[in-house]
Amino acid sequence: MTKSELRKKIKDIPLDAVYKITASEIIRKKVLSSEMFEKADTIFSYVSTDREPDTREIIKKALSLGKKVCVPKCREKPNMDLIYIDSLDCLSEARFGLMEPASGEKALTEDIDLAIIPCVSVTEDGIRLGHGGGYYDKFMENFTGTNMCLCFKKLMREDLPKEQHDINVNVVSD
Repeated sequence: MTKSELRKKIKDIPLDAVYKITASEIIRKKVLSSEMFEKADTIFSYVSTDREPDTREIIKKALSLGKKVCVPKCREKPNMDLIYIDSLDCLSEARFGLMEPASGEKALTEDIDLAIIPCVSVTEDGIRLGHGGGYYDKFMENFTGTNMCLCFKKLMREDLPKEQHDINVNVVSD
């Protein structure tokens, strides 16, 4: 099965609202209590969509603790800028329905201690199936900090293909 076919198959798995809320809460608590989060001064995180574990509360907590937080602003494939934010209020809907800042100070990849990476699916040992744009693959090529991938357990698989350029992630699930 190709990556595109796998993405479609996984995106067809139903996730009811109660499960998403409950699972997101479990994942949030794991992230916030993790040593990776506690030690990080600067965090890069995607802003979650409906089929992803909620990252908004994680971002808010990081900001309230005085951590620096940056989020992606997509440019032409597969490039994105990492933009510092001080509140979720600066985000507005952009391409693909993603929430992004209109502008702001750019973070440097080397300044980030913890990167929270999205996925469609991931294996227990960190083989990640992304959304197919290549944005995070490109980001992780030069990232030397700690990464963390959040995934609903119902969307995790053990048969994901791994290509030579793929970088494993630390997995947090419900």
